[in-house]
Amino acid sequence: MFDKLKKLFGGQAGAWSSYEGASYSNKRRHVPGSSPTDNHNELNSSTRSELVKASRYVSKNSGVAKEIISSNQLYAVGDAGIKPKPQGGSDGWKKKALGIWDDWSKYPTMDGRYSFVEVQRMVSRLLDEDGECFVYKVQDEKGNPKIQIIESHRIGNWDAKADDYIDGIKFDRWGRPVRYCFMSDSGVVQKLKADSVLHVFDPERPSAARSAPALSHSTNHLRDAMELLSIEKHAVKMSSDVVHVLNTENAADDGEFMPVDAGETTDPNTLQRITGGKVVTTQNGESLNSFESNRPNSTFTGFLDYLDRDTTLGVLPYEFVVDPSKPTGAGVRLVVAKADRRFQWRSKLLAYRLIEPLWFFVMGSHIAKGEMTAPKDWHKIKCGSPRRVTVDQGRERREDREDVMAGLKNLGDHFDEQGKDFAEEVEQRAMELKMIEEISKKYGVDSGKVLSLLTVPEESGNTAGDNAKQGSSKA
Repeated sequence: MFDKLKKLFGGQAGAWSSYEGASYSNKRRHVPGSSPTDNHNELNSSTRSELVKASRYVSKNSGVAKEIISSNQLYAVGDAGIKPKPQGGSDGWKKKALGIWDDWSKYPTMDGRYSFVEVQRMVSRLLDEDGECFVYKVQDEKGNPKIQIIESHRIGNWDAKADDYIDGIKFDRWGRPVRYCFMSDSGVVQKLKADSVLHVFDPERPSAARSAPALSHSTNHLRDAMELLSIEKHAVKMSSDVVHVLNTENAADDGEFMPVDAGETTDPNTLQRITGGKVVTTQNGESLNSFESNRPNSTFTGFLDYLDRDTTLGVLPYEFVVDPSKPTGAGVRLVVAKADRRFQWRSKLLAYRLIEPLWFFVMGSHIAKGEMTAPKDWHKIKCGSPRRVTVDQGRERREDREDVMAGLKNLGDHFDEQGKDFAEEVEQRAMELKMIEEISKKYGVDSGKVLSLLTVPEESGNTAGDNAKQGSSKA
């Protein structure tokens, strides 16, 4: 019998396994779910729909969730968005291509409502809320390239006859997407070709058809925290409504009136006129005490902190999202560095799955219409990242300048990190130098002296400040 069980389970398993994690114990519940299988079986349509519903709910009502989403938008996309830098063609071709891209970026969507910077921010938000989004490449009536943002709930198995679709996506035998099943506002179902759709998501397993929201592991935490906080807030309001408590030692329990012992008592009205305030008299056996509530207490707030910390794990550092006051020194730099790596990865994900394919789509459309030539590597670009998050801005800016002066870093990367365009900055500097020369020639002064007055060295002030701090600390 034992040999049959071993053969059935492929070796020792359950109670007979040498791995504790695989052994059965009545001290803990069974691991939910079926046996290991492909990701699209574990994350089926109904499961993903429930996760998206819960994720959208907490993103609307939880401050922690909103801070995570807004941080990714702010630091991964930036104010000016992620901009492409063409790698092929001459300088003239690159300038013309960037001009076409900038014009297209003003109104890239089919409805003309959003700029491409806003599109990037919405895509980043959908990656956190839904785990994915879809970008449909279309052309308007004039043949101009446009896009349409499709949210995750519009892709699904809407056609009952399409039983070969996996959660709205049809794959070939090699696992490549062939078509997407899309439902419009009017309820019309369309089968979109895969080469016209960009599936923007962060893949976790090779067998994944769709993706789960980034906060899937913590939606229950966030909902529990909101419910507990709501109940505790109600209890605090009820406690705040009670000001005093009247304690009675010998109250009658038969409903009869108990007379007060006769004797001389001080008139409350007379005493109130002398001492001020309100004077309250009590009968024998009664005492009037102030009510003090201990809600919320440190245990409750600590429990909420634990839920928030577990929510942010795996997404962004807790100290970056919720409470940056506790870590100091090297701990602060570690937190900021970890958050920055997350933002950099989000920027690269948007560049790889959104911006690079759209550059090919936009430039290819103009090349196909004969408006541009197609030089070698015209489709290759690099995407500059937004300004990186930092905790020591002054020190890092000084080191950045030193790297540029030493030739360890080029000016293009330097301006990209500042969210600026290299060509525009160089042209602006040339215009300023020309203006300085013209004004100096007008008044007969040396342009070098004028330029030296306008360029105030920043190092001396910073160095003095640093030396002063060091001297005070040594003292």
